[in-house]
Amino acid sequence: MIAAGRRSNTFVTISASSSSERFDVPNDSTETARGSAFPMAYSVDVGMVCDRTSGSKVQKEIDFVVNDADKKIYIQSAFRMDTDQKEFSELSSLMLTKDFFKKIVVRMDVPHNYYDDNGIFHCNLIDFLLDRVELF
Repeated sequence: MIAAGRRSNTFVTISASSSSERFDVPNDSTETARGSAFPMAYSVDVGMVCDRTSGSKVQKEIDFVVNDADKKIYIQSAFRMDTDQKEFSELSSLMLTKDFFKKIVVRMDVPHNYYDDNGIFHCNLIDFLLDRVELF
């Protein structure tokens, strides 16, 4: 789990639970990188889901799971989803969650944001980085 600590006047402390390293990142660069969409109170994890549909147990990864108390967002990032195989590999882990939390795919190859037939929100990377996407 990656969690951000409290803000000081100049630095935000970020620590990863899988290691004992701590990093001090200047506040302004943290906020520039993602705008104000992820306030420091959110925790961000890497998600793992298990696929048992083919008779074997296969773990699939969700790039980011953003948690805020009882709210959660699943985020997959893909530069481009130009083949059926790539689309299946990116979307299958989100489909396996089988819950009602928001699912987002951030990608560069869509000119506008949209929801697909499975309720997954596809958004352009630029819109995501410029904070034009409502997360919660």
